[in-house]
Amino acid sequence: MTNQLREVEAHLLGAALLTPSVLLDVVGKLEPAHFKHRPHRALFEALKQLWQERDPIVAQAVETGAPLDVAVFAKRVRPRLEEALKAAGCEPLVASWLGELQAHAAVPAMVGALVEELQQAALRQERALKARLLAEAIERGDAEAEARLRAELEALSGTASSNGTNTAMIAAAPAKGQTEGPEPLEFPQDALTGIAGDFARVYAAHTEVPAHFFFVTFLTYLGHLLAYQVRLKSVLDVPPRLYTVLIGPSADGRKSTALNLVDGFYRNTFCDDLRVHYGLGSAEGLAKELEPQDGQDGPVSLLLHLDELKLLVDKCAQKGSVALPLITSLFERTEFDNRTKGGSIRLRNAHLSLVSACTTETFQSMWSPTFTDIGLVNRLFLVHGHATKRIFLPKPVPDGQVRELQRDLATIVGSINALYKAQGVVELEMTPEAEAVLQAWYEGLSRSVHARRLEAYALRFCLLLAINDGETRRVTPDVAERVIKLMEYELAVRQLYDPVDADSKIAALEERIRRQLRAHPTGLTESELKTRVGAYRDGLWAFNAAKNNLMEAGEITFSSAKRRYIYTADPVG
Repeated sequence: MTNQLREVEAHLLGAALLTPSVLLDVVGKLEPAHFKHRPHRALFEALKQLWQERDPIVAQAVETGAPLDVAVFAKRVRPRLEEALKAAGCEPLVASWLGELQAHAAVPAMVGALVEELQQAALRQERALKARLLAEAIERGDAEAEARLRAELEALSGTASSNGTNTAMIAAAPAKGQTEGPEPLEFPQDALTGIAGDFARVYAAHTEVPAHFFFVTFLTYLGHLLAYQVRLKSVLDVPPRLYTVLIGPSADGRKSTALNLVDGFYRNTFCDDLRVHYGLGSAEGLAKELEPQDGQDGPVSLLLHLDELKLLVDKCAQKGSVALPLITSLFERTEFDNRTKGGSIRLRNAHLSLVSACTTETFQSMWSPTFTDIGLVNRLFLVHGHATKRIFLPKPVPDGQVRELQRDLATIVGSINALYKAQGVVELEMTPEAEAVLQAWYEGLSRSVHARRLEAYALRFCLLLAINDGETRRVTPDVAERVIKLMEYELAVRQLYDPVDADSKIAALEERIRRQLRAHPTGLTESELKTRVGAYRDGLWAFNAAKNNLMEAGEITFSSAKRRYIYTADPVG
């Protein structure tokens, strides 16, 4: 059992002791066997049994929302817990141990993610066991056992892929250079498929750019190139266009490098067929770029490429500018009308895509209510990442690898172009099995502000991932499952990095501290916390003031034993 899983168990049980109402969300989803640390298993077994028996100690705490009285509860369960603690080599001080668990309880909002992590760990263990038994059956030539075990493994894989929501919130062990403890923003690596996945792996191996930056940027360019040629078969007329923003620490994420390398690759592959507009002068200028050129009629596809997203925000915020409604409207539509001082804007069949970059600190602080009210922020697909220092002087990707990637991409785009010329818009149809997978996900989707337009992006990524795999006719269940993982990742990124609505620097820092500590149930050291909330950018005085305010309000605490700050509870009063 890993230390991380042991901590997950402890945080979950601490939450059950401190806020017993979480038992309502736990007892039906977990069994004692999900807890691998023997004292934890014994405690959960006791809690579950007492709740099911409607024991007054537990039942009253659940109904009133008050923490369990540790001293009284310890007397009730002391014999079984003492035995378990002794067997695990721990001091059999039951009340003290229960108090320690309460002190490090996860907040109720994290309980669902912790439950899912234990479920996933149990599934991984069961799959490993079945895989070993399958290998043994194959070795001894037992065809009947082999068939049975293969079916069981397939069923377990299906359970894992469709289980719960937001698996991105609790990830596996951290990679070298990452903060210890659960990492809430792990990009789903099994989504890196097709030509975009090949490109991402090749170019990431030669640079310090996170592979998923390359992957989503590549898909954004692909969607721009095929913007009016392909659709997902639906009454919604779903296009492949994306508004992608790469976010990460200042001067660390290699965001602009990803944008520029993908842009250069596409430009060298398709030359003059790629219409990209770099920068933003005015809404009128952008509208002019979206009009047919040289008297030609027909659809126009344009990619707005901005190294700094703040440029767009600053331009849209200018008095009298119609850039904000123009860009917002063209996410769903291809038409836009508006009168300006200099004339009028009338766009028809205009297909706009966007790719940009921004630091996490700037992204959280640069928006005014105008942007959030009109809905531009939740039309953006955020991709978070940071670079690991490993290559001082990146070398060019070998010509042979570049040419092979160009050939593969040209084959995909060429097949779509040929179909488009022969029959018009190419429609991909979702298989009933894929639709069922996405319907189940959609019905369980959170109604929070962070989930707005996630279903729109799910449909667009269904189309893009299918084309990326070389498909021109249908969306399969495999694509649907990968799309769900991408949407869970996106939801986690939005929950952590959505714009902070605060009226002062200290208040904004307080909210960033809350978000980071909520997302890391095991806590963060002071150095880690400073880095993650941008303390050096805002000044250490402001950081210390925000941190002290939260500690005085009882929202966070400092564990001397672990040397970490931990989110404990919402403020009292």
